[in-house]
Amino acid sequence: MSFRSRQSSGFTLVEILVAVAVFALLGVASSVTVQQMIRTKEQSSEKLQQLQELQRAMLIMEQDIRGMVKRTNPTGRLLFVDVEQIAFIRNGWLNPGAALPRSQLQPVIYTLRDNQLIRQHFYFPDVSLSAEPQERILLDKVSEMRMRFYLKPEPNADAQVRQRGGAWVESWNFPNALPHAIELTLETETWGRIERVFLINGGELKEKSILVGPDPNNPGTNQGGAAPPQTEGGS
Repeated sequence: MSFRSRQSSGFTLVEILVAVAVFALLGVASSVTVQQMIRTKEQSSEKLQQLQELQRAMLIMEQDIRGMVKRTNPTGRLLFVDVEQIAFIRNGWLNPGAALPRSQLQPVIYTLRDNQLIRQHFYFPDVSLSAEPQERILLDKVSEMRMRFYLKPEPNADAQVRQRGGAWVESWNFPNALPHAIELTLETETWGRIERVFLINGGELKEKSILVGPDPNNPGTNQGGAAPPQTEGGS
């Protein structure tokens, strides 16, 4: 074999450099693609977590507002509304067999503080205004909270409620009444404007009690034993 044929069987320096450059470009492209996939996954996980937090917050608020009862809270009102704050008492706080040292009625406060939607609650409905509540942050990066209230005219409502019934009102000035629905508007950095309407289940307080007195369907008989009705929380 001649020297010329042996020389032509190898790779030139230019060919090697071209091959190295091609592999380097492929490596860079692969690295960029992998990094983009990682960032996309992280962003998706973050958005999914934020969505779950939003859904959880809305579910908690719906359960609380639907369970609102006609029971005065520590402010002396059935429903206390202030700037970016709402307070009421809800029923249905499960306590099977009264095993836990608390009532089934739960005073609840929703307030906006430091761009955070915070839920506060007490263990008993009759507490002093100086008592420290339990707090839980429901949503972050909330810049504003607004509420409207729907009044439904009823025959047994007071004159003020009947006069303004059947319409949405911006403020709640009825200490002895509950609305039939609450419209909540949140201005958030993550989701923009969120609007939800929560219905209230009649606002009737169902407590464990024994009714005393004549049966309206059968005068002269009693509906229960001799014990008077008892209100949880000492009311």
